[in-house]
Amino acid sequence: MTRRVKRIAFLLFAASLACLPGCRRGEPTPVAKASPAAPTVQPGPAPISPATPVPTEPPATSKPKSGNFEVPKTSSAGWVTGQLSPDQIAARADAAMHAAKGVMGETDLKLKDFAGKGEFRNKLEIANETHYRIEYLDMKGGIPAKHLAVADGRIRAVLVPNMPNLVSGWRHKGPVTTKHPIEAGTALADSWTLNFPKLMLSGWTEGGGDVFTAYVGSLRKAGFAPRSESRTLNFQGHTIVSHRILAEHKDASGKAVSVELVFDDQFRFPVTVRTSVKPAKGVASDLMWSGRWAFNQKMNPDAFRLPTKF
Repeated sequence: MTRRVKRIAFLLFAASLACLPGCRRGEPTPVAKASPAAPTVQPGPAPISPATPVPTEPPATSKPKSGNFEVPKTSSAGWVTGQLSPDQIAARADAAMHAAKGVMGETDLKLKDFAGKGEFRNKLEIANETHYRIEYLDMKGGIPAKHLAVADGRIRAVLVPNMPNLVSGWRHKGPVTTKHPIEAGTALADSWTLNFPKLMLSGWTEGGGDVFTAYVGSLRKAGFAPRSESRTLNFQGHTIVSHRILAEHKDASGKAVSVELVFDDQFRFPVTVRTSVKPAKGVASDLMWSGRWAFNQKMNPDAFRLPTKF
């Protein structure tokens, strides 16, 4: 990893740390201002070698943790009225993720809900929009299940794990030229609170278009009033600017929902996403996703291998 790439990865790692409350040692401190910049990118991978074996099972889903385990709460420290609107933040993130080339990521999800508590790690490799290898958790039904989405430049496919209520194996998702734009209806706001680890990556895995823009629109249709905040921090001599989208809503049943999405200003990628659902009766659900990103990475073209038959 070159010095520049290491610095980029460090800055985005620091941005994700800056979103965690309760940190004392090496805690970021506010500074005056910083100038944003767009990420640089590299071309996609070389042709894929047909000799590399294709996986038959996604990496194992992490086991739930036991003992005293809590999902970190959001913090107001250092945040001020937003320099950008929620729609601007979302549009910048969508554009950056569409343009991504040579990006490697590592994500962590912490959750505590009716099904238990745990921490799960996934890895991503994005050469471009048509060549990627993405691990993600599908939280449909409340049970975390790690899936593997791959595109080899021709088609998209998903490897489903061998878990209860799932039919395991590869699923053909169609050619990479086929798009499945996500709809900004109230259903997106409802499903996001639990299944955002999958939905937020669907711009890549499903050709889902402008996912964050659609989500902000869905929040308004569902009765939320999304707002934005910004924060400038100094972390170990580096200036880090972040923007976040916040929204809360309580429905007629008394269920309270709050969401937070934090984005790095320079590279415009998401670094933290939180959701909290507190029903009038029953067990609350708290989830926190954090992402660390490295840009301008050289990809092994074999990572994007797919089966010859489905």
